[in-house]
Amino acid sequence: DETMSTVPNSYQEDTSQCLPLHCLGGAKGVNQKTKPSDEVDDILVQGMNRLTFDELQKEQDDLHGVAGDTTERAERMNRLLSSLDDHLKGVKAGTAYESAERINKDYVSERDFRMRFLRANRYDPQASADQMLRFFDIKLNLFGKDKLVKDICLSDLDEDDVECLLNGSTFLSD
Repeated sequence: DETMSTVPNSYQEDTSQCLPLHCLGGAKGVNQKTKPSDEVDDILVQGMNRLTFDELQKEQDDLHGVAGDTTERAERMNRLLSSLDDHLKGVKAGTAYESAERINKDYVSERDFRMRFLRANRYDPQASADQMLRFFDIKLNLFGKDKLVKDICLSDLDEDDVECLLNGSTFLSD
């Protein structure tokens, strides 16, 4: 025979300002007598509802594995970019990246361009270098050498490419 525990009164006070967080397991409300695991869910939901926006954002970031402090300080970013350059120097031989660098060094060396790869790889220079190499390999295969050091625009796509975009299987971003 299963014993039902009751939720302490301190958790039952003033729930009128709480928003339901259905994504946290569909809490049914503290005042309903349900199985003990639902009571735990209720307590968690009420606790989450009491968090400030910043506290809730931090919890969401932790839940989804987003790095805590992503503030981009100039000195740190310069070190990471330098490390990215070092990794690229060691692995670029014979790659599409090296071809792009020979065609237009400014394009591949542009700070904002490189920062996109660092941000996408959570500031890991080696992973960023590997992604840059793959990016230029794919770009070369899809668009050829003429467009290797050019931002691809809608006008660069053929009818099949445009149809693929329109059917929703692929998207463009800024």
